[in-house]
Amino acid sequence: MGKVYYSSFDSTWLKKVFVASTERGVCMVDFLAQEKTFLKELKRSFPGEIIRDDRK
Repeated sequence: MGKVYYSSFDSTWLKKVFVASTERGVCMVDFLAQEKTFLKELKRSFPGEIIRDDRK
């Protein structure tokens, strides 16, 4: 499995939104999780290198 990049942003209605993607596109979106929970699920679903990418 290749690299998985993820980021988060604040939302007025949802507090925090997490989004992850691979070279093939978006692979996971979560509106309710805390970062630790999101990363645990991301690692379970996509066993590759996970990189935080907060570029705007």
